[in-house]
Amino acid sequence: MLIFGWNKTLNFKVVHTNKNIENPFFISIVVVMRNEEENILSLLEDISRQTYPKTRFELLIIDDFSEDKSKEIVQKYAQNSNFSIILLDNNLNDNFDNDITKNIISPKKRAITQAISKAQGEIIMCTDADCSVKPTWLSGMADFYAKNDVVCVSAPVYFADANNIFEKMQVVEFASLVGSGAACLGLNMPNMCNGANFSYKKSAFVEVSGYAGVAHLISGDDEFLMHKIAKKCPEKVAFMRDERVIVGTQAQKTLSNFINQRKRWASKWQYYEGFAPKVLAFFVFLVNLMMLFSGMMAFFDVTFLIPILVRFVLEFVFLSQILYFFGEKNNIFYIPITFLVYPFYVIFIGIISQKKNLKAFSWKNRKF
Repeated sequence: MLIFGWNKTLNFKVVHTNKNIENPFFISIVVVMRNEEENILSLLEDISRQTYPKTRFELLIIDDFSEDKSKEIVQKYAQNSNFSIILLDNNLNDNFDNDITKNIISPKKRAITQAISKAQGEIIMCTDADCSVKPTWLSGMADFYAKNDVVCVSAPVYFADANNIFEKMQVVEFASLVGSGAACLGLNMPNMCNGANFSYKKSAFVEVSGYAGVAHLISGDDEFLMHKIAKKCPEKVAFMRDERVIVGTQAQKTLSNFINQRKRWASKWQYYEGFAPKVLAFFVFLVNLMMLFSGMMAFFDVTFLIPILVRFVLEFVFLSQILYFFGEKNNIFYIPITFLVYPFYVIFIGIISQKKNLKAFSWKNRKF
């Protein structure tokens, strides 16, 4: 089903052009920044190189109580920038002019809501401060909105510059997540997306009352919003499968950071309202549990290797397609080792993310 869904994402029109896109959309880029002094300048430079007309977009950066020089770097860059930069503080006392959402506990959801209340753009494009974007990121996305009847678009993200086995295995595992989310959108079953490359029309955000109903949850500023929009207009949520809009981010350097990131992602599973995402999450956990069982039983009966081999072949085909799309064909060789480790990882993360005494995680020097 995932292989079929991935290929169905090509049904949406994608038109390649080397010319600047003259498009009526005004775009607001929203970035929540916390302790990103090592990365934010690179993102600013990437945005300055956009082929989209500089007068047709703005960048809203919300400083989420950074404890380093991130804010100073943005302020200095904005003085001579060739595009509009609006720097905001994540104001805990701001009730927002249009009162979209109240009582937001999640720092990132509050920051995004604050930015959207001040954004002028018809389209909101979200990414992270530690990401890299191509010069065609805005023009490609604007082109997609212009040629398709969509109000919410998930777009591809990959781990760039993986240097060792641990990071390359993350490339494969992350490709499976991005590919699965894309495939589910291709099947009109919205499930996963990534806030590092996520966009929607501002009118859609307002229509679903932003994060109302999920504002108390720390994570899920991307997926929960997509689910709410999809509930209103399921045919208008899509995945944009196009090399022009690929966003790069970094794999986790340490096992501790990796586990914290995955616990943060997994913490939202139990709060999914839709039937399909809950079933898929449970299905993934159950299948990996069965894989471990089959592996143990294979010592007594080799026929138990059959489901393992069938799964490996199907996953190899699926993941190879995703990695080829990202230009990461060399990492195809890491699919087998990731396949062997993955069941242990899924079961471990699945269990600890549901245990009250184990599911706590830290992120950006904050504990949740």
